[in-house]
Amino acid sequence: MKEVCLACGLCPLWKQPLYNCISTPTSSFINFDEFASWWKKFEENAHDQASRFVYILTNGRRNFLAADDFKALIQDLIETLPSLSFLKEAVAFHQAYIKTVIARIFWNACHSWKKYISIVELRLSNLLQAITMLESAQVNEEREFFSYEHFYVIYCNFYMLDKDEKNHLTPSDLSLYSNSALTNLVVQRVFSGAVLPNSSMKQTLDYTAFINFLLAEVDKCHPKSIEYWFRIMDLNGDGRISFDEMERFYKEIMANVIRMDMAVITFSNLINMLKDMISPHSSTYFTLSDFKRSPPLARYFFNTFINWIKHIAQESCLPDNRNGVDPQFNDWNRFCKSEYEILVADLLDSEEETMAGKMSNNLI
Repeated sequence: MKEVCLACGLCPLWKQPLYNCISTPTSSFINFDEFASWWKKFEENAHDQASRFVYILTNGRRNFLAADDFKALIQDLIETLPSLSFLKEAVAFHQAYIKTVIARIFWNACHSWKKYISIVELRLSNLLQAITMLESAQVNEEREFFSYEHFYVIYCNFYMLDKDEKNHLTPSDLSLYSNSALTNLVVQRVFSGAVLPNSSMKQTLDYTAFINFLLAEVDKCHPKSIEYWFRIMDLNGDGRISFDEMERFYKEIMANVIRMDMAVITFSNLINMLKDMISPHSSTYFTLSDFKRSPPLARYFFNTFINWIKHIAQESCLPDNRNGVDPQFNDWNRFCKSEYEILVADLLDSEEETMAGKMSNNLI
C-alpha cells in the first residue's frame, strides 16, 4: 500500500487507513476495478490533503474526525516506524501510546472542547505535516503529537500517582502531584467537571483526563491551557473570574506560603499588580480574552492561584509578557526534556543497583 499511496500523491504513512477504507469485510484482496471505483468517489468528495485524510480515516462516512479514527494509523506507526521498533516489541504499552497521541492530537488540533476535529481545524493544525515528517525524521524530533519521550514522561507521571495501579486517579492521588503543589480547591475543581461541556462531578480521573491536566498544568501559555484554568477558576460558570473567586483560591495559596515561612503578598496588593500587568477590560473581573491577549501573563496569573510552588518560584522574577513563544522551547518541551533525563537517570541507577545486588549475592 505504500507504493499505492505514493502513486496517488498521498502520504505513505496513511497506508493502513487507506487499505481499511478500500477493503471490504468479505475480502482482504483489492483488485484494480475496486480501487478505480473507490478512487472516483474519493476524488469527487475530497479535494485537498485535509479532506482526503478525513475521508480515508472515516471511510467517507463523516466530515470530521473522532478519537477512534486515529487508532489504525497510530498502530501502524508503532509497527512500521524504525524509531518506534523498541515500542513495537513492548505490546503492553501500545494502547497507552495510542491514547497519549490521540489526546495530544485533540489538545493541539481541536479548537474547542468537543470530541471531534473538523476539516477546517485539521487544515489549521500541524498534524498532517507532523505525520509526513515521520517518514524521514526520528519520532522524538516531532514534539507536538508523536514523541515517544513525551509519552514516556506522561505515562510515568500518571503511574507515579497511580500507585495501586487501578488505571485512574482519585482526588487523594492527584493531591500528591508535584510534591502536593496543588491546593485542595484546585484538586476539587479538576474533578468537578468544570472543564468539559455538559460534564458532571467525577470520583476518578482516567488516563486521558490526566494527560489534559498535565498539559494544562505544565504549559499555561497554551491556548487550551488558558481555557482549562479559566474554567477551573470560574466557580459559578458566568464567563468571568471575579475578585471573590480569586480570593478563594488565593487563601489556600497563602496558607501554603505561610507554612513555608515566606513573605506573602496581600490580596489587595496582588489585585492591583495583576490589573496593572494584564489591563483587563473590566475593573472588577477578568475574562478569557484578557488572558488570551498575552499568554505569558496568563501563565503568571494562573500560577499565582493554582500551584503554590510555582507561585513562590515566579515571585523571584518578573513575568515575560512577550507573545512570541518558540514552540520548540516552550514550557512543555522544556519540562519533557528535563523529566525524561531524570527518569532515564533513575532507571540507569536502578539497573546498576540491581546488577550490584546480583554481583554481591554471587560473591557471598
